[in-house]
Amino acid sequence: MSVELEGNARPVSYDVTISPCMSWGESQPPSTMVCRMVMRWESLDPINHLVLHSCDIGFQDIEVEVNGKVIDNKDITLLVDSPRQLARIDFNLFSGTSGILRTRHTAQLRGLTSKGGVCVSQQNSSPVMITHFEPLCARSLIPCFDCPSMKAPFQLTVIKDDIPSHFTILSNTPVEEESESRVRFKQTTRICSYLFAFVIADLHSISTTSSSGIKLSVYAPRTRDLEEARSSLHVLKQTISFFEDYFDLRLNMSKLDIIGIPMLPAIAMENHCCLVFRLNYLLISRQTPLNRIQRIVRLVAHEVSHHWFGNSTSLDSWDSIWLKEGFARYLEYLCTDKLFPSWGFWGDFHITVVEEMKVGDCVNVHRRPLEVHAPTVSSVVKLFDRVCYAKGASLVKMIRHVIGEETFRSSVCKFLKNTVDGNGSPRDLFNIIDSLVPSNLIPGMTVTEWFEPWKRNESLPVVCIRQSSATAISLLAVRHPSILRCEEGDLSSLFPVFIEIEICCGTKVRREKLLIPPGGATEQHLSIPEMVDGSCVVVANPDASTYCRCLYDDTLTNRLLKNFKTLTETCRLNLITDTSSLLHISTMSGQGKAVIQSYLPTGVDPLFKYFEAIGLNKETDNFVVSAAATAALDLALKGFLYSTKLKQYILTGFEHLLPEVERVAYSEAGVATFGEYRRCDQLTAETAASVLQALGFCESEDALSLCSKLQAELIKRMNDEGGERGTDFLIVAMSAVKAKVLHGGLDDWCVAWSMYEWVQTMTNNDSDPFSDHSHNHDDQTTSLTPPFPTIKFPLVGTLPIGYNLLGTVLETLFLSKHEAVNDFIVSLILEDNQMQIEGRFFSLALGLLVNYHIIDGILPKLVKSKFTWTLLVAGLNYGSVGWLRNHKGLHTPRFQDILDSGLMCIDSLHHSLAD
Repeated sequence: MSVELEGNARPVSYDVTISPCMSWGESQPPSTMVCRMVMRWESLDPINHLVLHSCDIGFQDIEVEVNGKVIDNKDITLLVDSPRQLARIDFNLFSGTSGILRTRHTAQLRGLTSKGGVCVSQQNSSPVMITHFEPLCARSLIPCFDCPSMKAPFQLTVIKDDIPSHFTILSNTPVEEESESRVRFKQTTRICSYLFAFVIADLHSISTTSSSGIKLSVYAPRTRDLEEARSSLHVLKQTISFFEDYFDLRLNMSKLDIIGIPMLPAIAMENHCCLVFRLNYLLISRQTPLNRIQRIVRLVAHEVSHHWFGNSTSLDSWDSIWLKEGFARYLEYLCTDKLFPSWGFWGDFHITVVEEMKVGDCVNVHRRPLEVHAPTVSSVVKLFDRVCYAKGASLVKMIRHVIGEETFRSSVCKFLKNTVDGNGSPRDLFNIIDSLVPSNLIPGMTVTEWFEPWKRNESLPVVCIRQSSATAISLLAVRHPSILRCEEGDLSSLFPVFIEIEICCGTKVRREKLLIPPGGATEQHLSIPEMVDGSCVVVANPDASTYCRCLYDDTLTNRLLKNFKTLTETCRLNLITDTSSLLHISTMSGQGKAVIQSYLPTGVDPLFKYFEAIGLNKETDNFVVSAAATAALDLALKGFLYSTKLKQYILTGFEHLLPEVERVAYSEAGVATFGEYRRCDQLTAETAASVLQALGFCESEDALSLCSKLQAELIKRMNDEGGERGTDFLIVAMSAVKAKVLHGGLDDWCVAWSMYEWVQTMTNNDSDPFSDHSHNHDDQTTSLTPPFPTIKFPLVGTLPIGYNLLGTVLETLFLSKHEAVNDFIVSLILEDNQMQIEGRFFSLALGLLVNYHIIDGILPKLVKSKFTWTLLVAGLNYGSVGWLRNHKGLHTPRFQDILDSGLMCIDSLHHSLAD
């Protein structure tokens, strides 16, 4: 399947007319739609044929005009190459440098859960039709030049004969003219084909006007209260103003819509001036939890930022997708932090973007260079991964840090202004940067030369730091080895690491910059006379801006621990996340472990001491506690659970937080305004759940007492017909159930089983007006029941967090050590039922079996199920792989083959669960 097209023809404009049927009543929606297209084209040299992208297009009539002359149909030949998604139109007797192609054809319609194209709802009562063309699906509507470098204006006409009169029809531009039979929209500016869009549905809206005069609207299904859209409209208005000011560039658009649809191929799509969001990532009520509100704000900022990075200035090739998505991910945090500074959202960026990518960059199957050539459709689709989003954003932040905010902003503004309604490449941007920065900014190289290895190499560097004398430190950068396989080869760093060192002596703070060149095995030395003072603290990468790990020797670690409370939030967070990476290194073998541990002979002990420091300093910062609690759980999952030493450090580090955990669980969801939230000063429900789970697994008496209290309250709330369950409460309460199931009896497990049955029933009875009934589960629920009495929750109220709760419950079901439960779990696994259909959650539960080493009890009963092995492998987290490879009884060629092939599933699974 082709991405680029041969020849030098280019589109001048597209005029598209569609005739959708939106009145299918009780029958199934149509599978095709009649379309007409008029495409004007031009070429540098005379040509006698056109090659266009085309996928599932049913050509009915073609007319070609060349240099003003209409070609007789008998002189036109159409050749369709379906496997390559191409259509070639020959007019051999004629050639020219400009022309018009007119087609009448049918386009295939697809379901709302498909990967893209023209998508229709499968629910009869409320039809909806939307487009989702990114990256290469515009070719399923019209034959076209479907690549980002081939921009052109689009104009849409919709025939309304089979559309209910009360339906709303939207596209990229305002309406130009409308009658009873048709609506015609104004022509767009030059846009990429994947940004062309329309939406037809039963909607209503609220609107406002931006400070620059753009009409802003939020649309939702008519069944929803528009008051729930008001907050998102307010955020949209603020976001537009922020980016217009930041880029010093007002784009040529008169309106910007956000349309909320319950089911979409993606969470959101940045169609030019016609954004489409999943409804639960758009509407905000008083019951919407904080983490979802913050995700909505980020999502609005992300999609709006694309109008500068991606829409106005488009890629010249999909190979550089990071330039679009990496910048948008970084800019969403920049904008969110500006609009809501009290959220302290750069801590979230560190944990959910940078840290997630650093972990992924340590795994073979997650690694790839930032820029890779993608010549086929499938290879382009694969580029939309955590590398283009998370690593792209992490490296954008690093670029900004190296060149400075003023130069960064000036360079980006100039780049965007130079390429308005055109295309740009990373080289264009870095040429501007090099022209604006001092020539000696990075010793011995330009910014372009410095960044090139970061683009073309995978993995990340580990900067090992030791105190080499009373007044000096030594630094060595090595490439982080894979944690999944042994690496015996050269681990010299591939990256030029430009890093800051902060020296703190009391109230005096200064910084030094140091370049560690690539490929060197020689230590870099830095003289620090202040180190003669025993209270002097040395912190590498204090702003967490350089994309690397920083690991310290015992002497420097002890200095940091003594001054832990005085360090900034970013420093504390960075110390914990980087030190917890030792967990991965400790599972390695080969050169990677040997080189790094020569600097770090103490293994995981520094992390234990950071847990202790959190407790001694009564740490309450959400992001620091979240990182530490995650590391504590990670230790437990990797087999350190029954270490008395670890238990004591976890109890010391986190028991002081139990009152805050309880407060979070019982707090009411929703407040009046965004300003009343201050996430960085209090734990979120997710962090509280991690803390409670870690303490519960370590058998803290106070924690288990709270777990019993929360479990009893959960049972009460689930049986209270008019009761408020609360999203935060369910998140924390389910962590309590996990701890109870691990240490408790059958009664505790039965609570989890009842939750599972209740969630299934609620999910199957979802009454979403636009829900896709091709995924109805009515005939797929489990037919098995446990061979012992269980409680049941009545079907009352609503379900706040749907499938997220289902995944948590499934994880919990696998934690019991009772043989009767294990036998029942085996029967569920082997039964073709709901648990297998919901494979992505089921795989996580199987991964937990491995993590907690409980799998020994049921492993022999599972070996005959190929399906089970596939999910088992997909559910593994990184630290489990080494343990599983060494598990006795699994040293068979069949299992090793399955494990090797299954590792390729991990990235796509974790990426799909990221939101």
